[in-house]
Amino acid sequence: MPTDLTAPAAGSRPGVPRPPQRAAAEAGRGAARPGWQPGADPAAARRRRGGRPGRGHRARVTQSVTQHQLDRARASNAAITDVLAAPDARTETTQTTVGGTVTVVTSREEQDAVVITTRMPSLTPAQVYQLWVIGPAGARSAGLLPRTGQAGPVLATGVTSGDRIGITVEPSGGTSSPTTAPVIAIPVPA
Repeated sequence: MPTDLTAPAAGSRPGVPRPPQRAAAEAGRGAARPGWQPGADPAAARRRRGGRPGRGHRARVTQSVTQHQLDRARASNAAITDVLAAPDARTETTQTTVGGTVTVVTSREEQDAVVITTRMPSLTPAQVYQLWVIGPAGARSAGLLPRTGQAGPVLATGVTSGDRIGITVEPSGGTSSPTTAPVIAIPVPA
């Protein structure tokens, strides 16, 4: 149905033609948003789409996830700074069995360790370096490291005297417990 570009728009003054840009925009409104009708209830539109939220919802979720990631990164950076600045911080640098070095900074007071790896060999895409806190009760993962052999600083939490900081080579995606011998196992000092 052709649109009369000179017809007054709803709520406009009779006898005053609409500008061509506005008339064209109003004429195309329904085509730009299928199923849209002036005065339509947004909740009813969602029900017609099967209850799926619109684009605005996805943007809010993405913003929320991004904000959560930013908050986690800030907290981790603050914890790393706390360990490095702790008065009882102890540093140990050791060669790995595969080459390269690992530096571990521990703080008994903070009960955390900061791990930095350098010049360890790159791994295949099917492998990953995995960081472990190894204690009397067994090993627990402290995270995955880049397969490039360069990482850090990485935070390992809940570290106590008598634990060891270990790194193993695991299948891509990591494992729930070590499947290979550690390429390094540095004791946490008393």
